[in-house]
Amino acid sequence: MSYQVPTILVVGDLHFPFANAQALATMFRRTSELNITRVVQIGDLYDAYVFSRFPKALSRGMSGAEELARGEAQARRFWTKARTVWPQAKLTQLRGNHDIRAEKKIAALAPELMLLAHDKIQALYSFPGVTTHMQAADAVEIAPGVLAHHGHRAKLGDHMLYNNARTVVGHSHTGGVVYMSRKGATIWELNAGWLGDAKQGPFRYGEQQTQRRWTVGYGLIDAFGPRFVPL
Repeated sequence: MSYQVPTILVVGDLHFPFANAQALATMFRRTSELNITRVVQIGDLYDAYVFSRFPKALSRGMSGAEELARGEAQARRFWTKARTVWPQAKLTQLRGNHDIRAEKKIAALAPELMLLAHDKIQALYSFPGVTTHMQAADAVEIAPGVLAHHGHRAKLGDHMLYNNARTVVGHSHTGGVVYMSRKGATIWELNAGWLGDAKQGPFRYGEQQTQRRWTVGYGLIDAFGPRFVPL
């Protein structure tokens, strides 16, 4: 029997319902035979464009209600498939800056409505067999000495320096790995890239100069270290 290395799959920003369906299918196909022991979705599960400050015309006629319904349906299909493909894996959902757009808008306009919105927001991130960390700023230990959080800094490597630990992030959509020797130990940072579709209207806000650096792919961590797999 061949030895299968225990592997953590890190799924980058999905931005449902504006995900790259082809890239997502390719990721599942390429990783289905691996010994995945943990799946981490690094945050920005949803785009929540309806709650953004950008022109809603960019959503090309999709209503806010339709965006949320489509996004939730796609998120549930994603986690159902992950649970089916790797039934023994530990499943972890983080939240990112897009995921908290609703809370931020409600807090700015009518904070008392959070009492009504709380249960709906919780439901959007509740999936069978999945542990969800609702606080977007939380860093979660996904392996001994390895922290994961959505991230908030643009430069690859900044988070590992801030944490002084091996770190997994998303946020900037720029996949890759950097290493550094610090106090006699090697630390690294893995950015899992993203699995969104840059052709979708909601990603065309602003000048979008940074879009040229966005990289579609996913992250893997095993006994041989971290790596970004471009698609």
